[in-house]
Amino acid sequence: MTESVTKAVILARGLGTRMRKADADAELDADQAAAAETGVKAMMPIDRPFLDYVLSALADAGYTRICLVIGPEHTAVREYYSTVPLSRITVETAIQEKPLGTADAVLAAEPFAGGDAFVVLNSDNYYPSSALELLRLTPPPAIVAFSRDALIRDGNVPPDRVTRFGAL
Repeated sequence: MTESVTKAVILARGLGTRMRKADADAELDADQAAAAETGVKAMMPIDRPFLDYVLSALADAGYTRICLVIGPEHTAVREYYSTVPLSRITVETAIQEKPLGTADAVLAAEPFAGGDAFVVLNSDNYYPSSALELLRLTPPPAIVAFSRDALIRDGNVPPDRVTRFGAL
């Protein structure tokens, strides 16, 4: 029997160019506006950094080791996760020197992976812990997908945006 996956790589290196653009319809408090100016989507505060919710879902799903792929300029991420107390997971960082895309970001986490199976997530998407647990327990390679109808019916993303994404 294949052992379950316990490692996750979270891609948090993006430039956040869309997040940095002014939007008169966006209602941000002072902390959120400051986070938006940095372009680090994972640190957008919703009571606490958004990434905390992603990490909590991973812990709830049984993952124990997490690697955040960040840029060398993302000191706020490194400092925050080196000081916040974590009891169910360990968080490490890997540096992607330049934003050269998803494959290059995953490659930055190679020393962390060490030949083990791992899950890759984006830092600015929230994944239900039930889906993450299913992914953890399924022999690799595996992927979790959500139906467009369910995303439109149960999600908060406008239907025209959902239909622009790829489908399985």
